[in-house]
Amino acid sequence: MLHTECEDANHHQPWWNMFKPVFDVLVSCCTCSPFLLFSLYSPPAAVATVMGTIICPTNHGRVKIAMQNHAETFPLVTLELPLHTPHFATLVRSETNRIVFTCPHGGLGRPLLSAPVWAMLCNGKKMGFAVSRAGPHEDASLMEMIRSVTTGAGLLPDKAGFGEHRYLRGQFVWTVGSSDSEACHLVDPSGCFGQELSLLFLRN
Repeated sequence: MLHTECEDANHHQPWWNMFKPVFDVLVSCCTCSPFLLFSLYSPPAAVATVMGTIICPTNHGRVKIAMQNHAETFPLVTLELPLHTPHFATLVRSETNRIVFTCPHGGLGRPLLSAPVWAMLCNGKKMGFAVSRAGPHEDASLMEMIRSVTTGAGLLPDKAGFGEHRYLRGQFVWTVGSSDSEACHLVDPSGCFGQELSLLFLRN
């Protein structure tokens, strides 16, 4: 059974709690309309909106982030972070979280998001290297399980021998600064969480 929740605004529980390795009880559900998630950033109307999904295995696997135009499309980029779930949860406890991915130039005309390896910093700390994942892999089956989810968080059961995964999915505003810089910000118009998450992609 697929468990999907949105946070109860009255609890003001930080979203990173969804990634703690041990849960006695998943966060309580709310019956209100799902709200867009987790930032005080308010985008201008002209900025593109994309869907972002953070997948955290409950075993010893690594956290992954996938960005796509919408649930029906192939991800624009899927990155496997150099972090396991407990470490990731510890890093994103602050009110403002910035994850920066940098890559070297790979030739003229090469799309920024096509880089295979990214140096990663989280809130100014070097984390190692994130790896771009392309082609068929277990992530595709996990994404298919939450195809109908536009905004929310929950638990994905083990259906293909990959173990259980916790996920968070929200809407991001995506801005392109240049051919060498792009950024996306997780948004929460309700402002009930008071936390921000931004992902920056830079080529140097």
